[in-house]
Amino acid sequence: MNWYGAGILASIVMPTRIPPRRGMAGTWLGRRIVTFRMRDGSSVTCRLQDAGDIVSIYIDEDYGPFPIPWRSVQTIIDVGATTGCFTLWAHQRAPGAHVLAIEPNPAVYPFLVRNTASLDVQPVQLALGAVAGYGEVSDQSFSTLATVTPSTSTTVVRMATLEEAMDEAKIGRCDLLKIDIEGGEFDVLLTAPSRVFNRIRMIVCEFHPIPARSVDELVRRLTEVSFQVSVSGGPIGFIFARRQEDQPPSLRRGEA
Repeated sequence: MNWYGAGILASIVMPTRIPPRRGMAGTWLGRRIVTFRMRDGSSVTCRLQDAGDIVSIYIDEDYGPFPIPWRSVQTIIDVGATTGCFTLWAHQRAPGAHVLAIEPNPAVYPFLVRNTASLDVQPVQLALGAVAGYGEVSDQSFSTLATVTPSTSTTVVRMATLEEAMDEAKIGRCDLLKIDIEGGEFDVLLTAPSRVFNRIRMIVCEFHPIPARSVDELVRRLTEVSFQVSVSGGPIGFIFARRQEDQPPSLRRGEA
């Protein structure tokens, strides 16, 4: 199935303002496993109800506008990888890069493993948060909307900090950190120590409206640790952060 067909089918299954407003997750159509073949040669196998990332990445091209120097990208961390769409899209632009793909949702993690099996990708079933521990995945019907909340039970997904995830994967330096975790970005980024950010070159993060939180907090923190930050969209939007020394000369502060 091509990307156009993916868009039509996903629009039927995903929540909309048109009845049934909740979409068709959990129905026979939503649970149907399909393989989408993209124009760039990538293929994504997933349940139809998990096709939201195909729409945002391949059709809406959410990550296309960011000035990422793909030829120099060697290591990528994909936090909230779901079925692997961003990982596959990024691999087409940086085919030599190693990717750590992090996804906690047990309903979609097997598709992530399957979709990235032939690439230099290290999939890990893990949730990131402010502290290590365990978390419970909620809203599993739509993988693109899944969230993780801390739990004392050891039967749910393991949680770790960003630093712990990087250390466990033996990643000393990350060229591109992508985050899309439905509000969890605040816990991950606001609690990470400066030494972690010193290991990261660029960050592209989708932010979400969370009570008592503001995207300004993320901007301030990233600016404090020497990133040049731009914000687009809202209340759901994107932050693109790039180290000052990694900016093209025309974009550095104090230069025309």
